Amino acid sequence: MLARVARLVTQHLEAEEFDQAYEIAVLVAKQRPEHGLVMETQQTLDDYTEQLVEQAIQDVRDGNDEAGMLAITTAQSLPGRNPDYFTAVRESVAEIQDARQAAERDQKQAADNARGAWVQSVRGAIARGDLISPGGSSARDLLAERNNWSAERTQLSDELLVALVDTAASHIESELFGEADALIDVASEIGADADELSGLRASLETAIIEKQSSSLVPLSTLVQTKTASPEYQRRATRANLTGYVDLLFTVTPAGQTADIEVHRAEPEAVFDAAAIKAVTAWEFQPVEYRGQIISQRTAARLVFRLE
Repeated sequence: MLARVARLVTQHLEAEEFDQAYEIAVLVAKQRPEHGLVMETQQTLDDYTEQLVEQAIQDVRDGNDEAGMLAITTAQSLPGRNPDYFTAVRESVAEIQDARQAAERDQKQAADNARGAWVQSVRGAIARGDLISPGGSSARDLLAERNNWSAERTQLSDELLVALVDTAASHIESELFGEADALIDVASEIGADADELSGLRASLETAIIEKQSSSLVPLSTLVQTKTASPEYQRRATRANLTGYVDLLFTVTPAGQTADIEVHRAEPEAVFDAAAIKAVTAWEFQPVEYRGQIISQRTAARLVFRLE
């Protein structure tokens, strides 16, 4: 009979029908307390209880409180469990929850502090004008640091773009063309408005050409296609005067001379008119710069001496 009962209990245990197995084991224990069936049932229930409690503790450590509480409730519902044991288990779990939540708060605070410091460092670099240099501490390099603060990154990128465009425009006005070009390139990489950048690049190109046009280049660098010698004035001949006239003038896109002005003359106001008349007749091959035909400022000295 006990053998048949043992097989029945084993079947209940394997099917996790713990209440039925426990009821039978209790009946057997009244007759044979030391019977293996009783010990097996108790050990199975104890092992399953321990398994559920360990799982509950792990769930709570992992932050899955709901699953942890469900495991404890399941373990406590097993037959023959000691309520005091589960009181202690719940206290331990509560301590784990408190420790985990405190750690989570600390981690969140640390993350908030790090995010705030990063935002401040980027904005500080923008305020100082350290937009793309020095390396490692510029706003561009700080924004390139890896983190998960996407919302702040988007906002800071927009702020940097505004600073890049404004500073590039200021550099163009100050004729800092290389610096302006570098800022425009970075703005393009970050994703500035294409039309805005196109206008800025056009302004830069115009400023570069205007700067070149207004800069004096040596006359020897230009190709002169027509020349004319100045006429020696009679009164200068009679007075046996010699001298020179330094002229500044512009070679127009058509290759003609314009905006002729006397820069220096020795003697003053003697040969000026003759020098200007001669240079007015000069012609040059049009000057090409950066793929465009431009006006070009240059200078020439016309020497007057008796042969």
